[in-house]
Amino acid sequence: HLSCAEIAAEIQRGLAILQSDELGIPDRHRTMRAIFDHSWQLLSQAERALVESLSIFQGGFLRPAAEEVAGATLPLLSSLVDQSLLRVSATGRYTIHELQRQYAAAQLATSPGRQQAVAARHSAYYLRCMAKPVRDYLGDNSKQLAETIEAEISNIFVAWYWAVDHRRISDLHMATEGLYWFAWLSTYHEECEKALRYAVEILRSEQSSTEQRIAYAHVLAMHGIMGIWLGQDQAENVELIESVALLRELPGAQRELANAVGGLGWSTYAGAKLEKAKTLLHEAVELDQATEQFELQAWIYCLLGDVARRQCNYQESEHWYQQALQLGRAIGDQRTIVNAFLELGRLAMSRGEYGKARRDLSESLATVRSYRLRSFIVSALGLLGQLAVEIGELDLASAYLQESVDIARSRGRDINTARSLGRLAQLRTAQGDYATAAALFQEAVALEEKIHHEPSWELLAGMGKLALHAQDYGSARLLYEKCLAQSRQAGEHPMTAQALTGLGLAALGQGERTDARQHLLGALQEGLRIGFAPLLLDSIIAVAELRAADGDLAAAAQLAMLAQEHVAGTAETKGRAHKLFTQARRELCAATFALATRSAADSQLEAVAKKLAAELSHADGMQLQSIASSPAYPLLEPLSERELQILRLVAAGKSNREIGGELYLALGTVKAHLNHIFQKLEVQSRTEAVVRALDLKLL
Repeated sequence: HLSCAEIAAEIQRGLAILQSDELGIPDRHRTMRAIFDHSWQLLSQAERALVESLSIFQGGFLRPAAEEVAGATLPLLSSLVDQSLLRVSATGRYTIHELQRQYAAAQLATSPGRQQAVAARHSAYYLRCMAKPVRDYLGDNSKQLAETIEAEISNIFVAWYWAVDHRRISDLHMATEGLYWFAWLSTYHEECEKALRYAVEILRSEQSSTEQRIAYAHVLAMHGIMGIWLGQDQAENVELIESVALLRELPGAQRELANAVGGLGWSTYAGAKLEKAKTLLHEAVELDQATEQFELQAWIYCLLGDVARRQCNYQESEHWYQQALQLGRAIGDQRTIVNAFLELGRLAMSRGEYGKARRDLSESLATVRSYRLRSFIVSALGLLGQLAVEIGELDLASAYLQESVDIARSRGRDINTARSLGRLAQLRTAQGDYATAAALFQEAVALEEKIHHEPSWELLAGMGKLALHAQDYGSARLLYEKCLAQSRQAGEHPMTAQALTGLGLAALGQGERTDARQHLLGALQEGLRIGFAPLLLDSIIAVAELRAADGDLAAAAQLAMLAQEHVAGTAETKGRAHKLFTQARRELCAATFALATRSAADSQLEAVAKKLAAELSHADGMQLQSIASSPAYPLLEPLSERELQILRLVAAGKSNREIGGELYLALGTVKAHLNHIFQKLEVQSRTEAVVRALDLKLL
């Protein structure tokens, strides 16, 4: 966005760049300006007036725009083409050489009143082109509409900024949603965000009338909503809060209020305030129905499904996604159709229904490609890649995930690129390429830190698994502890179960059986609460590995048989089960092995998980408590500086002996300090201590 002075300077610079000092050339040919002056005199008055008006266009124009903005007629346009002042393409798009355009713009600037009138018509025309119904941006013709707007994007941004600078409130109001939806459909999200932000800044001081206040609140809301899917921090979306407060007080703003309330509900969900989000989203549904904004209503159904999923109400979640799909199909809303299929596919994958997951996710990707819904393609490819990893189709996973990374990079969305890199890193871990996996994780973390995000729980869990594979159990514990703290705070129960299983395996790798039992107890309890078979099987095979380490190979074989044969087991779970199964068959006598595997065939997954949880809770003759959830109440007695030192080393994965060596303390002294730390934090294990300390911001 250039000021008038900057535009004038650019014109002067452009017209003077081809000056020649060669002898023998007439004065009129010494500069491009002289050439244009000469050519200008050869035009009729009507032709000169038209070229001046056409100079307002950026990047070319179509005939209807020239007729409305510049008063062009077909004979005049044809005459200018014949004189090489205009070029016309096979598609009917006219263009003018940039230096010629600048010369004509300078001529137009000598008549400020006329220049203002042409600019006003140009701005009104292109902003009116953006003022399409939402269903045009989300329906069957969305791809064609996005391509049409993209061809005119230079004109549209000129029109937008002119309207903001000249306070054309009505034009801006009608174009605001169009600019938002084009940003969502295209790769111009940064430019559109900047344009909306500029309008917010300028219109903030223009609120003397109801129309101005509604327009300001609306552009404020759309900018705030864009911030959600651009990955900006949603701890408190002040723009949406302000917009809702303003619109509630304004008559005749129900349509805009529906947008703002829905956006605030989405933001509140992103900030993990689930009950408040649900209240706002239900209000948004009522407002959308009252104002007949059915595309927004369908999207809110998806968000209600997200809230229910986060609250472990998976049947309710599926209900909302199905409602969204049904409404989306009825109104031809491809965005909602794609998102509903994505979420239904994700839910099916979590349940171990891999065939349904593949069908839903493939349908989503096909629709994305067909309608060029770029905002979903990274997610669709990523989930299909994740599914392929789960079922062991690693070559297919590689194709999906590499394309996901490539597209995310090309779009410049750091948050999406980080997620895609994380999924690709998990694939490389599964393939045994630990060095590449580590590099990909490192790049993903750097991208999240660049946008002021802590590493997500998905990245932490992935890095924890990589550390387990590399037998770096101290690092694995630290990463899973951070993951556990994050997932508990966000109420992300499946990730909590994964983190607890990872902690159990890391503790087992370090020989700390009591900690391992406690973590695996928590994982089983979370898995039973959620009811996802793949999570339960992952925890069960971890318990089987604990049983094998304890020398009970018969019990390990029984659990391994169950995990290996269950249809919901992931490829990794089945691989670990096969390894245990092979060990048991080799080391157990034939009769014992046959008895163990025969009883496994009749086992029900939920019953086995409950039995294991009961056994783990009474292990070693003492009652164990799960650390799946622990309150973050304040300490009655603060930790000393020495205790904090030791706690930091515990969090870094150091053993008691390593802590003693680092702090020059006897092993007994370290144990005594740890005992005091456990008492003050009211915990029973090292990992509980770290999780509690993270909750209390001591680490």
